Amino acid sequence: MNKHLQVADLVKQAYEQSEQAFAHWMWENHVPLVAKKSEELAQKYGANEDQVVAGA
Repeated sequence: MNKHLQVADLVKQAYEQSEQAFAHWMWENHVPLVAKKSEELAQKYGANEDQVVAGA
């Protein structure tokens, strides 16, 4: 498993444990979009995917 996927699992757990509706919205709508775009840019420019996606 890629390191950024391990980080994603930890972040998902944190968002899902929140009682705030906004946290759930962020996980479902914002975080995946930013992570996907980051991954695409890392691939395009030859950056370290794990670092870029985990940072997103």
